Amino acid sequence: MDASQVSREDYILIDAMVPLVKMLGYADTLDVIASGRATYTMQFDHYVQVSPEHPDPPFRPAAAIRLALVRP
Repeated sequence: MDASQVSREDYILIDAMVPLVKMLGYADTLDVIASGRATYTMQFDHYVQVSPEHPDPPFRPAAAIRLALVRP
């Protein structure tokens, strides 16, 4: 993960590059942690190919589907 943190007046700005799957549920978690006083934005940066042997289960079906579609 690539991240930076900057303090400005009465808030902290965090800029980070993380996998999209890690952002699922982030808005709810942030709302709970910050008692509704925080906001966030996301911006797509790039795709990365994931191998079929990737240990994270959410990636396995997508990798399997992708491989099934390119087979002759």
